[in-house]
Amino acid sequence: MLKKSLLGCLLMGSMAFPARAQLQTWGEYPAVPRPIPITGVANSRDLGQIDPLRALQNLDDLAVQSWLRRQNDLSRQLLDRIDGRDELLTRLRDLDVASRTTKNVTTTSLVMTVVAPPKPKRTAQIDLKITGGLIYSQFATDQRVRLILRNEPIGSERVLYVENSGEHLLRVAAAPDAKHLALMLEQPSGEVLIRIVSVPDGEFTDDHIFCASAGSVAEPSMIWTADSSALIYSQSLATSSLNKTDIWLHVIGQPQKKDKIIIGAQATGTFAKSLKMSSLDVPVITALTGTPSILLSISHSEEKTEGSVGGKGRSYFYVNQSEIRTTEIPWKNFAMPVDKVQSLIQEGEQLFLLSNKKSANGEILKMDLSKASDKLQLSQFKELVKASATEIKDIAVSKTHLFWHALAADDSRSKLFKLDLTNGALAELTLPESGVLTQLHVDHDTELLSFNLKTANASAGAYTMTPQGKTTVVTAAVPMQSEVVKDGNPVEMRPLLIPAADGRSLSVDLSYLRGFEKNAKHPVLLRIAPGTDVATEFGDMAWLEKGGVIANLNINVAGTHSAKVVDAVSDIATVARYLVMENYASPKKLVAEEIQSGNSALVKAMLRQPDLFAAVAAHAVASEELPKAPGLIKSKINTPRTAYAELRADVAYPAVLLTADAKNTKAPIWMAAKLAAGLQILSSNKNKPVLLQTMAQSTTTEDALTQKANRWAFFLWQTGVQEFSLKPQQIFTR
Repeated sequence: MLKKSLLGCLLMGSMAFPARAQLQTWGEYPAVPRPIPITGVANSRDLGQIDPLRALQNLDDLAVQSWLRRQNDLSRQLLDRIDGRDELLTRLRDLDVASRTTKNVTTTSLVMTVVAPPKPKRTAQIDLKITGGLIYSQFATDQRVRLILRNEPIGSERVLYVENSGEHLLRVAAAPDAKHLALMLEQPSGEVLIRIVSVPDGEFTDDHIFCASAGSVAEPSMIWTADSSALIYSQSLATSSLNKTDIWLHVIGQPQKKDKIIIGAQATGTFAKSLKMSSLDVPVITALTGTPSILLSISHSEEKTEGSVGGKGRSYFYVNQSEIRTTEIPWKNFAMPVDKVQSLIQEGEQLFLLSNKKSANGEILKMDLSKASDKLQLSQFKELVKASATEIKDIAVSKTHLFWHALAADDSRSKLFKLDLTNGALAELTLPESGVLTQLHVDHDTELLSFNLKTANASAGAYTMTPQGKTTVVTAAVPMQSEVVKDGNPVEMRPLLIPAADGRSLSVDLSYLRGFEKNAKHPVLLRIAPGTDVATEFGDMAWLEKGGVIANLNINVAGTHSAKVVDAVSDIATVARYLVMENYASPKKLVAEEIQSGNSALVKAMLRQPDLFAAVAAHAVASEELPKAPGLIKSKINTPRTAYAELRADVAYPAVLLTADAKNTKAPIWMAAKLAAGLQILSSNKNKPVLLQTMAQSTTTEDALTQKANRWAFFLWQTGVQEFSLKPQQIFTR
């Protein structure tokens, strides 16, 4: 184990002193100054806690200063030896002069437009038993739904309601005394309205309750109180000034303006106050069919449940409907965010639950309501689908099938599975395209699945699928097309939308010259850019003229989850894998740069998947946590969040160019020094140089062009472009 560590390499002398066996055609690294003495160490486990490069943090030490000078000398001499570097700098200067008289061309980063999946049926099929009768819906020849009351003892029928033109009956709830029906109706405008029908005479009351809109974030609630005097509903008017996450109580016969909030950020009841809800929390009340229980689920905002798996936490409460009498409802706890319940679905007498509590990849549990006690508990659920290597993202349930969407850990692509609830047969359904699935839904009666599918380099497509796997395209995915930036300009641009692991779409803009062939033979520069827009720089032409491609990735664009903190390291690796997989580049031709100070995403992506890159360049890398107190504090080398902690021995790292300056306080020079030294020691491929430049640099345009010429010449050399080979020269020695 010792030889696999940074400390082990130093103890074996591989880098502590000059080692002629390491001499490469490009030179050799300066020896690391003063390895720390190993005294008072009890065993090899203790050795693993020592930071052998801690001495490099002391920038006032003369030996460290000498080591930094020699690192700079090595970098300068090696970059000077790259044939073509000076000509590249001259071209960059010419393009810079041209940019002063020509307007820059800017393209806005693309954001994935989510296509709403088709709704299987807008009108509900009603089959509701009440005392002495049956209420059911009937679809007539005039294309309108009628709600019919059948008197069971005598067999007579009468019509209670007929749909108006453009109106859709979504749901019906009967009052416990069976004297009133609450009808949830979607209007042609998209608003959802609740009307009350008197069962004895079939007439509407004066109650008009506007409760939701078509763009509501939650399924609108509609529950009667036990005494049939009031209706509990959710007011989620997305286009109004009303709070869209409140649960209200409406007393029959009173105007809506007198309704009271019982659950929500503004509610005043004892239970509501104990919840301490924010305006971003979403409560939904539903009846557990076939039971006397009413379920309250609350999707908490990300700010309150930052550490929960899946981004949002959920709380669940239940109560017997007979206890719903006033605004003070005695809700009982069923699950809290710590239980990591992601979704809960009822189908018949079964409850299906998706949980991340035992495994981050999720498992699906089931409970038989007919065998459950009046007290709902998570312990009553039994395992149905075990956690596996794929991460379960969403579930949908029909009468005979359970469906779930999962993401493969290796390539972050969606898989769709089904479980036959009658015989337990498990099968994977073949998706029409390879990508990331979203908005999974199944129609209760037809068992027709509907979903969106985000494919790389295309807009989202909407599809339906039978349980047997027969797919119908509802809205086809439209491929992104290349476009010429400007008339007479040989540069073409192709926007790519690449599915991320969490369902977002990563926006990448490719630039290349006309005639480009996708054959993995071109040097591809993956440029990690901050901000919301990516600009085409005139200096890019110098790279494109060498047969290269530039891929601009904005790591701050989060697609449909823009409020969520994104995993930039994973995003960079995802884009790199895509460029290789789609034959834009090969690992021997793919290079990347992240010049924004204080970032470490690119370096960490390279450390985790070094086989994806030929070379990387980064400036002022924040590779460790800053000490919390003055002086030399032992680095937290075992902290997985830092780049320095992810260094490994016997790994063939790509070529690396690290730059740093004394002005950056968030990423001081010693961070780049320790990271460079660690890479130089641990990398098994000594033919791939790790260069460190810490000389003071000015902020002039000329200096920026010089640094760009150095980086790009370094990249083109590493990708094997012939005119950027290394000039023969005497080997650098100390």
